[in-house]
Order: sequence, then C-alpha cells, then structure tokens
Amino acid sequence: MLNAYFHTLSLHPQAAQLQQVLGLYEATDSQSLAADMAYHPLAQHLGALVLDDTDTSNHHLLATQGPLAGHVVYLSHDGDSRAVFANWADWLQAAERALQQGCDVAELHPAHAPIAPDQGALAAALQALVAADASEAAIALLPSLDLTAPRHAALLQAWAVDDDFYLGEALALQIALRPDARLQALAERCAAHPHPQVVQAGHSA
Repeated sequence: MLNAYFHTLSLHPQAAQLQQVLGLYEATDSQSLAADMAYHPLAQHLGALVLDDTDTSNHHLLATQGPLAGHVVYLSHDGDSRAVFANWADWLQAAERALQQGCDVAELHPAHAPIAPDQGALAAALQALVAADASEAAIALLPSLDLTAPRHAALLQAWAVDDDFYLGEALALQIALRPDARLQALAERCAAHPHPQVVQAGHSA
C-alpha cells in the first residue's frame, strides 16, 4: 500500500507541483514526520504516515493499521478530525483537483466520512481508546461507524450518558450530520445530558 502510493506519486506528471503547491510529501519526509508525530494518540492508533504539510497544524494521514487501514484521515487541531477518503487513490485524485482549482485539498473533502468496512473492529477500537483515556482519537473514528447498526446500540448509549461530555457531544453531532429516525431516541438521550454542550448538540440532532 505505502510503496504503491509513493511510487505512483513519484511517477505523477505533476509530482513537483503537488509537492510544492500542496505540500505532498515524498516517502522519506513522510516517514520522518510520522516519527515526530508518534506521540499523538490518533497517529499511534492509525500507524499513520503523514501525507502533506500545508503550513498549518493540520495534516492528512495514511492509516496503515487498525479498522481504518488504507484510509486517509484528516488530523485537524480544530477538533474536526475524521477519515475523509477510503483509499490513497481517492486522496490523490482530490489533490489533482485541488491543484487544478487552486484550492486546498481540505476544501474538497466529502461531506461524510467513509463507513469502515470492519464495523466490529471499529467498535472495539472505540471502546479501547475511551478506556485508555484517548477520547480525542475515538471521536475522530466515530464518523466511520454505522450509527444505525443494532449491534452498536449499547456502545452509543454509553457515549450518550458518559461523564466525558465530549463523547456525547460528538455522538449528537454525528446524528445531526446523518439524521435517521432510528436514532431519535439516542438524540433525545443526548439532549437529556447534564452538560449543556451535549444538550445543545442533542437538540440539533
């Protein structure tokens, strides 16, 4: 996967522009920055390689392990981290469009995160991350969970009432992004949370 991506990028007819204008990394620089970011819980969980640097604190990461392996994840320090592309080919196509349109790749993110193919593994990862006090990383993975799957009901109900209000807020925001009548009771549970941020998000959902 990694060799295929960097090989394709090296042979791309616009490789120099993609690197200079959009900050796409070659393999050596990507691996070097990945080592520098190994402290970050999300980067650790993903076994991530860093794909770009646009002179901001935000980066696109290529996950090499876990339930999102192969996905491109946007690490945003504004709290909107999530998977944005299901594979590196989609990411590279978006970079090509961004170069043509003179914009950042982040402006071409799809509205919704791709749903992870292994939902069981993703649910287990969410539970493990929360248990390890890595809620920020768990929240970044949540958008790839199928909220309507019955097997996730207990997990999501626990998030809706958790003392860590960021979990309930994140859940309610995801319900609002992907509204479904089957999630109404869950949204109402969020709206009944003691913390006002969860209540507000729950009412929006």
